[in-house]
Amino acid sequence: MAHGTKDTARIVAPDRSQKLFLSADSIRAEGGQLIVTERLRTQRGHERRTVYRAEGTELLTSRPQIGFFSHAPTEPASIPLACCEAVLLGEYREALSLMDDALARTLDEAAVQEFFGEFAAARPFLTDSGTVGLVLAPEEGIFPVRRLDFSVEDGKIANITEA
Repeated sequence: MAHGTKDTARIVAPDRSQKLFLSADSIRAEGGQLIVTERLRTQRGHERRTVYRAEGTELLTSRPQIGFFSHAPTEPASIPLACCEAVLLGEYREALSLMDDALARTLDEAAVQEFFGEFAAARPFLTDSGTVGLVLAPEEGIFPVRRLDFSVEDGKIANITEA
């Protein structure tokens, strides 16, 4: 997976019509399947992996998986932003792993999901490294932002408050 280059694959039907065109960071054939891996632009370098396989004339697609398939997670520049990105990807255990033991003990995956709620993106505040804005769904063309303040101690999130 070289930076700046993409692998491509074209799936054609017996009548030579195009069934699917893929472009991703990595596409490989293995065991009668196409394994497609796309790097996501997150602090920790998450990847999305989707598996395609033919069954007769049908092309079946697996549910995409999020993880680290070609490399280990990178150390995040911003632990609060990495936590929000993990929640956005549905990786609640990962979000909990970025919290200190005292905070993580009081929460479970459902509580993390409920606290953060639905949001479309997470953006750091340039003026405060401990603050992240959760970009919500647009309302009348305006994207509301929910501001969260994070206390980080010894490389772990100790507290999160809504500003």
